Amino acid sequence: MRLAKCPGSLGFSQPKPRDVACPNCGAEVEIWSDEATARCKACGRIVIGSDTQSCIDWCRYAKECLGEETYREYGQMKAAIRKAALYQAVEERLGEDHVDVAFSRTVLRFGEQLCSQQEAADPMVVAASVVLLCLAGRDPAAVMPRGDGGTQGATGTEEVARILRDLHYAPDVIERVSAIHEMLAESRPPPAPDNLEYALVHDALLLASLEHRHTAGEAALPEAVVAQCLTDGGRSVAIELGRSLRPSLKAEAPE
Repeated sequence: MRLAKCPGSLGFSQPKPRDVACPNCGAEVEIWSDEATARCKACGRIVIGSDTQSCIDWCRYAKECLGEETYREYGQMKAAIRKAALYQAVEERLGEDHVDVAFSRTVLRFGEQLCSQQEAADPMVVAASVVLLCLAGRDPAAVMPRGDGGTQGATGTEEVARILRDLHYAPDVIERVSAIHEMLAESRPPPAPDNLEYALVHDALLLASLEHRHTAGEAALPEAVVAQCLTDGGRSVAIELGRSLRPSLKAEAPE
């Protein structure tokens, strides 16, 4: 039986524009109800759409109501809003051009790639862990190259939890993100943890560091990264990345 669309889902299935005040200059920015962000024409800042809850977030019939494809697109929009809000919070504290913020975007790219291969993983936990890592007062020096900001002391973890609470993350998500940061802070992280999201963040950091070192002109050692990866997906990506970073292998590849 096909369900009639309820009013709560129409904002996404039948998008409408709405005006959102730019937090930087106060100008009105038009954002459609099926879009995550828009750029302010007055000052150029990226403005985030409303992240208020709708029946789509909790109704057990939401997928049937919207249809599978539209429901998937809604999930992608919500994920984009959450990431934009996290980066906005980080940039307000460190600055948009901070080296750690830029590096975290590379880590997140790998994290999302690895997460897409794991149905059991929670991409929300992975994304929050990666984006907020530079505020956690942690320095996983063997994995993540730090910028000139260095570590920020013991209050970093409290700041991460505060940001997540302000952004209305569930308590269990906050606990899981904090646990991942604590595990990354260990001098000897567990070699085979049962925390899947931690393993994905760990591997994403390794992969981003490998790419970063190569871009900076340093010696890239993909074999060492492969050996340190905790997931099969991480090892596969490290092997492919190592091949792409080696000019000799590129020269030998068939055209």
